[in-house]
Amino acid sequence: MATSTKKSATKSSTGTRKATTAKPEADAPVADAPTTAVQGVTRAVPTAEGESDGKIVKKDLIDRVIARSGVKPRYVRPVVDALLVELGEMLEEAETMQLQPLGTVKVQRRKDVTDGEVIITKVKRKKDTPEGDDPLAAAAE
Repeated sequence: MATSTKKSATKSSTGTRKATTAKPEADAPVADAPTTAVQGVTRAVPTAEGESDGKIVKKDLIDRVIARSGVKPRYVRPVVDALLVELGEMLEEAETMQLQPLGTVKVQRRKDVTDGEVIITKVKRKKDTPEGDDPLAAAAE
């Protein structure tokens, strides 16, 4: 007599059965970088001080937006994707972008290379002003 293995099943409120499986254990962070715990993110989010190579990938950007805004990942991903597509199109068309607090982004030069195109940009940012130098400060009463 042969025995068979079954997945455990739970009954949902709609009356259908849904298969459940055990979740794998989360991997520990590879680097000793400071991390932030973020609800909805399956891995540690490196903080700005923890980046050693200065390179950020789209997944890291999405995780940072989730951490800063507190919005659920299913809402953040499509917005970040759309934003990156629009920024790419604006760079392609050499539009000057005024994106505060990032600054003003202007395309300076372009260079065609074998595997794509290099776009050299200039980003101008405003300096942070000390709180005491505010020209619109309220008058003392």
